[in-house]
Amino acid sequence: MLFSPFTNYANFSHNKFIDISCKRFNPAYKTLTDSSEVFLNIPLNLDELALSNNVIVGKLPNPFPCEYIRHFAIGNNLFSGDLPDFLTYNPLLRKLDLSNQEQTETGGLSGTIPIDMFKLSNLVKLDLSQNSLAGPAPSTIGNLIAKPIYQCT
Repeated sequence: MLFSPFTNYANFSHNKFIDISCKRFNPAYKTLTDSSEVFLNIPLNLDELALSNNVIVGKLPNPFPCEYIRHFAIGNNLFSGDLPDFLTYNPLLRKLDLSNQEQTETGGLSGTIPIDMFKLSNLVKLDLSQNSLAGPAPSTIGNLIAKPIYQCT
């Protein structure tokens, strides 16, 4: 994937990618093929990244480096390992879909849900279903603030 400096939305979902590589629109950046490192070169202005429904294997880097991303979807892939600290490094997140990674022999995303996950003040959608997360759900789930949904008729 070669992202231009003006890219703010990228949707590569519902394909059969088994790996991803990415470089910024700058020849000085190297191409990465390790899924756990690919997120290091995503352009700062990228607002939404959808990689759901592929066959991408890897771990999510911690800290997760895309600090300006608002919508991040990797559902139905083969990611494993612990959840990153999204609150500290990705405070603008509105939608986060990490669902259905358990189809791997490693069981998908594992560990506990970080206690600060529910302190993301802009978060309106969170899908962590069908993984191997364990332990108690953080009590901070009660900190979620209901946001009104406005409809024009």
